[in-house]
Amino acid sequence: MLKYNEQHPKYSNSHMLQETITALIDKRYRDATAIFWGGSLACGIGTSTSDIDLVVVYKELPNAYREAFIHEDHPYDVFVHDMNTLRYFFEKMEIPSGIPVLMDMILSGQEITQPTEFSAEIKRLASEYLALGTAKWSEKDIKKERFIITDSLYDITAPKSKHAQMASACWLYKALGQFYLKANGKWNGSGKALARRIREEDSKLAEEFEYAFSAVFKTGNAKLLIKLVEKVLKPFDGLLWDGFRQDASSEWKIEKQEIVPTLIPATIEDYPFIQNMARFMVYDMSRTCGFISEDWWMPKDGLYECFDMKKFFNNPKYKVFIVKIGKELVGFAIVTHDDTATVDYSIEEFYIVAKYQGKGIARQVAVQLWNEHRGNWLLSVIPENLPALKFWRKIVSEFTDLQYKEEVREVDYDKDQPYRHFLIFRS
Repeated sequence: MLKYNEQHPKYSNSHMLQETITALIDKRYRDATAIFWGGSLACGIGTSTSDIDLVVVYKELPNAYREAFIHEDHPYDVFVHDMNTLRYFFEKMEIPSGIPVLMDMILSGQEITQPTEFSAEIKRLASEYLALGTAKWSEKDIKKERFIITDSLYDITAPKSKHAQMASACWLYKALGQFYLKANGKWNGSGKALARRIREEDSKLAEEFEYAFSAVFKTGNAKLLIKLVEKVLKPFDGLLWDGFRQDASSEWKIEKQEIVPTLIPATIEDYPFIQNMARFMVYDMSRTCGFISEDWWMPKDGLYECFDMKKFFNNPKYKVFIVKIGKELVGFAIVTHDDTATVDYSIEEFYIVAKYQGKGIARQVAVQLWNEHRGNWLLSVIPENLPALKFWRKIVSEFTDLQYKEEVREVDYDKDQPYRHFLIFRS
């Protein structure tokens, strides 16, 4: 059972709040080892909308977490940790950012549970990290911040609109305030904590912040703000624009990774895959060919059908290929070969699944087929299938350097659409 510290002044002045927090802890955090109450309410400066900030520490947790909720009409913001996660947050997050949220709540807040050696160790840990100070800014960091502050100030002094000026001023308050603290090696803050830290360091400067930004928000006059920015930046060589340069790391590059398909001769074992994928081929073609005849209508069972592809495996004049990317099957291609005809090869069927369409995969497969099967080629396309016609025209013209012929011929194997576009070329 947790034991509660009854002696701190906030509890003695707010018995009802004490009971509320105690009841919550018994309900949600009974197994916690130490609990600290931080934030404005704990410091006696809260308002009617302030939340109750708690740091709840267990002996051991799988991971830290933060949760927010309402309990008996009070909003709670709870940070749940163990010693190891606190150490990580202090070292990896609060020191680099310069914003010691957890350290502050533990050291300046109220210890709700009875003090123990464990809670004392938590305070010692927070004190040790706070004493280390925030991560120092390099000269490069300071120059970068001077530049972006200067850029923002220019936007404020000559705004495109009042709305734009206000947006820039909101951003600049945080940037300038954090610059003042961080460049001088001080702990930082965000939101209302930033204003408080500036006041703690220099109350007169805090007033200058208030007057300068109030003038911009109320009247749009930026004269006081210009003086404030110049004052804050003066110890660091002032405003910076002319001559600024920031080099990106030479490692900040992502080389274009071309997806390379593999063309593999198919066997009868691949027949089910090709037959099933042909359904999707018909579905895709129905977008443009679906009005040619009833044969293209959506089937009553909702499953598109294609003629039996087994014939391509039983006849030696056909060459069937499957297309893979890595281990994934992504398409197929069927080539007709006839040594007795004036045309050596033609593409009988050709399909790449939707997610790889438009990525250059189909082009690579077609070019590989043409390079591996040298001779006279014939491609035929249904006139209504305009995307396919556009695709084949483009890659054939590129492959042949425009040395191809295109003809529209009548065919005797399709009563509903007796015409085809034929592309004729040599590989």
